[in-house]
Amino acid sequence: MIYSWYISYPISAIASNDFVFDHVSVLYWVSLPLLLVSMFLMAVTTKNTLMRWILSIGIVLTFFSLSYFYSIIPTGDSQQFRAFVEYFIKTKSLDPSQLNHNYYQWPAFFVLADVVTSVSGLPLTSYEFLLYTLIGFLLGSALFVYGSKKYNTGGVIVVTAFFISIMYFIDYQPVPFTLGLVLLFLLFMLDAHPKSIGVILTMLVLFASLLFTHLFVPLFFVLYLLMRSLFDKNRQNRALYRSFFLIGLVSYFLIQLSLARFSFGQLVVSITQTPMQSLSYFLSAATATPVQASINNVAQNFSRIVTITAIFVCVIGLIILLIKRNTTAIDKAILLAGSVYSVLGVVLNTLGYRALAVAFVPVSLGAAFLFHSKFRIVFAVIFSVLLALFLFVPLHNSFSSEVQFQTTQNYFADNFFLNHYNLENPGVVVSDFWTTTYLEPKISTYHFINQYFDAGTTVDAVFYTPQLAGLYLANYTTMQSLSQGDELNILYNDGYSYALTNPNR
Repeated sequence: MIYSWYISYPISAIASNDFVFDHVSVLYWVSLPLLLVSMFLMAVTTKNTLMRWILSIGIVLTFFSLSYFYSIIPTGDSQQFRAFVEYFIKTKSLDPSQLNHNYYQWPAFFVLADVVTSVSGLPLTSYEFLLYTLIGFLLGSALFVYGSKKYNTGGVIVVTAFFISIMYFIDYQPVPFTLGLVLLFLLFMLDAHPKSIGVILTMLVLFASLLFTHLFVPLFFVLYLLMRSLFDKNRQNRALYRSFFLIGLVSYFLIQLSLARFSFGQLVVSITQTPMQSLSYFLSAATATPVQASINNVAQNFSRIVTITAIFVCVIGLIILLIKRNTTAIDKAILLAGSVYSVLGVVLNTLGYRALAVAFVPVSLGAAFLFHSKFRIVFAVIFSVLLALFLFVPLHNSFSSEVQFQTTQNYFADNFFLNHYNLENPGVVVSDFWTTTYLEPKISTYHFINQYFDAGTTVDAVFYTPQLAGLYLANYTTMQSLSQGDELNILYNDGYSYALTNPNR
């Protein structure tokens, strides 16, 4: 795999009809299943807990290893939050009242990025890879501890089953939500330990950090505390968790009504909307029409089989656990907190499918239960096969028709445009959607539109990137016709991206 990275790095798609698959060495697709299966078999056969933990983290990072083939983190929201962080580092302003700056109401993510890059001297793009790796390390570690408390090799099974099953539904990227999810999983892990002053203080610090990280992730833990107060068998513990629940709920609304007051009203209004985001996302993942490429057709079918099979195994195991009443109050509380949030996602579009990751923590415990039954060898074979076939998940994703990542060339072109184009007066700039997500957070004077605009729109500039090539541009047949007869000046040209300006606007 290391050699495949060496000969493939960096991945740089050149057009909207280009595929990442064309830029990845075939050695990667061969080494991925071999590495996953080898680490899994080593982890379930060794008696060394430390080695099992290391191999579990290795499995997690290998699941997402293709991301390291890019020069800049390629996740869907990374461009937007990269712009948010860069704007904050430059201006030191966390004013959430400005256009497109609502996320500054929860400043922890941006302050953390500023502090780490300032102290370490790391470029922001390198820091993103560091945070991305740390997120995988902490999520995997928390799940490993959770599963290991009940079964010897339960940590490895829970980690493996969780990420195979939830791969299409977890928002794994260096953004505030995922950072909040890490803090939440660490809270779950600590709550499973015997309570001491040190543990309680650590949990308070983590929850306070969570309150300043994201809009609704803290509510996961608040709901969890409510469920613990209902299901814990010890009367004294129930009373304690009721107190914790009230403190958490009051703290959450205190933040929302003060620091995050700009979006709280929007949150209340959105409750009346019914987008059914969770259901629609699941259906789209299960029934999406594949890109017309023969390899991708096969990859999509196998990726669905892998995901559905893993989920089925986990659910069957959980049902047996529930029937045998072999679950703890923590398991039930996490399951119900995530499930309640998933149901709320049907009527609250800010939640959506992302609550499924929380609900699936105890569900993945079902796989660990089955693995430790008398059919251990059978399930070892099943998981080995699933890991071998997992290569079809990133393989299918590599045929995405959207070039949503930012290459090094794009990054320099975007910033050249921002630094040299006159942005003092309001106007209209045409760019592709993903470039727009990076440009808009940095300025508020210009109105950026992507390729989906009405014919006859008067434009002041066209920021032409490889992602825009070949896309439908209203009734315009060429980029030059966007000027409606006016001559466009070339402000920037690196052979890949072009900044074309209209001198008459």
